[in-house]
Amino acid sequence: TMPELKKLVKARLVKAGVTEDAEVDWLIAAALRKKRGELASVEKTTLAEYRRVAELADKRVKGVPLDYIIKRSDFYGIKLYVDENVLVPRLDTEILADEVIKYINSRNGGEGLSVLDLMTGSGCIARAIAEKTHASVTASDVSDGALTVAARNLEGTGAEVVKSDGFSELGGRTFDVIV
Repeated sequence: TMPELKKLVKARLVKAGVTEDAEVDWLIAAALRKKRGELASVEKTTLAEYRRVAELADKRVKGVPLDYIIKRSDFYGIKLYVDENVLVPRLDTEILADEVIKYINSRNGGEGLSVLDLMTGSGCIARAIAEKTHASVTASDVSDGALTVAARNLEGTGAEVVKSDGFSELGGRTFDVIV
């Protein structure tokens, strides 16, 4: 039953030092391929579902960040895809993004400005800037894995994704803002 499953998962996580109750629900929801709010309607799980829950719980017990396990991170009110190719966005990064967005918006909303998110990783900063300003955004990284994640997160924003080691592949372009 769902209450028994939650109790088992919680006990395993607590034993490993993970004490956040919400992580139990997030792991189970990911394993069952449901939204967290849908768990209340689940009474029982199948053996296959139990095994998927146990597999995800094993990863968490081994120290894999929850965001990597559920392949999702929330950043600046935006749901992002994340995996082991990128760092999980942190609160400090949201503060940086917020300051940059304020700066850009203080300059005519960013209209006509070009912004480079250097070493973009997940593309979280570029995505926030693309959504909250009118600036032209370029996201660059040297890692193919990071660029795949960034491209997925920037889809539909109009942001450009470029493979570049620092500035080497940007063709001498100049930018009004570099993050």
